[in-house]
Amino acid sequence: MMVQALANYSYALTAMDFGIVYQDGNGNPTSQYFQSIGTPMYPVTFTTSFMGLGLPGDVYAQVTNLLAIISNNLAVCEDSLDGICVMPDVCSSYTGFETYAFKFQFAGATNFLRVPLATFASNVRGSGGVNQCNIQVTYLDTANTQSSNIILGGQFFQEFFGVFDNNYNTDPYTQAATIYVNEYALWNAYVGATDLPQGVNPFAPPTPAEDKSKAWIWITILSVVIVLLLGGLGFAVYKWKASQGATASKR
Repeated sequence: MMVQALANYSYALTAMDFGIVYQDGNGNPTSQYFQSIGTPMYPVTFTTSFMGLGLPGDVYAQVTNLLAIISNNLAVCEDSLDGICVMPDVCSSYTGFETYAFKFQFAGATNFLRVPLATFASNVRGSGGVNQCNIQVTYLDTANTQSSNIILGGQFFQEFFGVFDNNYNTDPYTQAATIYVNEYALWNAYVGATDLPQGVNPFAPPTPAEDKSKAWIWITILSVVIVLLLGGLGFAVYKWKASQGATASKR
């Protein structure tokens, strides 16, 4: 996938999403569900001097809200400069790191990138010697210049391979990037243009379980009402027939 840089050597996005790629028993993708994030749409900077995925504060808030949903609030995300998300056990304890992903659509490109969440997850030993899973989705403070861009750092280049071509024969100089899936990618990184059928929304709140006891109460009440109405109707018909019979005998 080749994309052309802007004048400041960042790369414009037309869409950024976060979601899930569902797989069959053999690990083959079958369907997907992605939710749009990133309004306003910040450009992307590629650099190996940054570790993970850097997100401006407003985009970080959107992503961490979704992480809270899929982790059942186990992910603790710090919304201060260089804050990241932490899970309280090793990364292998959690399902979903390989199936959840970020999707980047760059301006002028037909293909898109699908970057697994696992790309930015790593095991560390936290305070007290307890192992934990750090998700290097990093908060960029809006007071700092770096926050004008989304940053794809060194962990990104463990899954992808980038060739950056500088053209010094133009004024101003220009740059283009060609991104490939790394030969030694560990996760389900993807560069291409194939979208999958839409699957189940993993971010939708669960449907409350129906209280069957309350349902039976209403059924009983309705049954009693129906019996009373039928009984009243039957009694009214009986009285009417009785009155008709009395009138006939008087004649």
